[in-house]
Amino acid sequence: MERRLLYCCVLIPRLRSTGTGYAKSFTTSHLLCKRFVKGKTLSSSLWLTRHISDPYVRQAQIEGYRCRSAYKLIEIDQKHNLLKKGSVVVDCGAAPGAWSQVAASKMMNTIVKPKKSPPSTIQDKKKQNYSSEYGLIVAVDINNIDPIEGVTTVMGDFTVQGTQDKIREILNGRPIDLIMSDMAPNASGFKAMDQECILKLAQSVFDFSKVMLAPHGSLLCKIWQGPETKGFMKEMSVYFATVNRLRPKATRKESSEFFIIAKDFKH
Repeated sequence: MERRLLYCCVLIPRLRSTGTGYAKSFTTSHLLCKRFVKGKTLSSSLWLTRHISDPYVRQAQIEGYRCRSAYKLIEIDQKHNLLKKGSVVVDCGAAPGAWSQVAASKMMNTIVKPKKSPPSTIQDKKKQNYSSEYGLIVAVDINNIDPIEGVTTVMGDFTVQGTQDKIREILNGRPIDLIMSDMAPNASGFKAMDQECILKLAQSVFDFSKVMLAPHGSLLCKIWQGPETKGFMKEMSVYFATVNRLRPKATRKESSEFFIIAKDFKH
């Protein structure tokens, strides 16, 4: 049953991307999923029902984004103009790649594309030297990320020094204009423990930014509401001119997540 349920859920975006068969395919997949809801635990059934009826999930499938979180970054960028021409961007916790898709789309639309696509691997990067006028996006995750045009991917745990060294190698001395993190631990159900875990992830991104950000650079990271949040933001304000919290419309109502946006790094 688990294997069949997983298959029907994966089936939805693949069928939706076929163009003319979109509406019929989605309805069929929707019905398949509803059939499998019966016999599942209440929490699993509620999640699946909510997922297949989520307007952001549907919109992501129509527009080709890998997950609904793309719309969180789109809204944030519309308000704060983070993704700029020629920017160097590091996307932490990038899988499956929706945020990197948004970044690549925005930056490709605002710069002249090189005759050859930007390198997608460390090896290719060593072979070709591209002008700094072209943006650079590095996406890193502990899980594999399927290739995205214009994005260099790194598979590894961001909190590990070796993974950060790989990022530095790709950057080849270029400072980072924007570090963005959608990293989050698997929820345990214990709020205090979960808050501590995500705070450690955010802290690792913050520590990396203090060393790698360009002057006036920006940091965007996800956090869950907790007692340590204020102190963390206060610490960030020492290094950034402005530190604010925001909650995009695409955030689920029941979620305690929000994003911290820190701008104008005091190098």
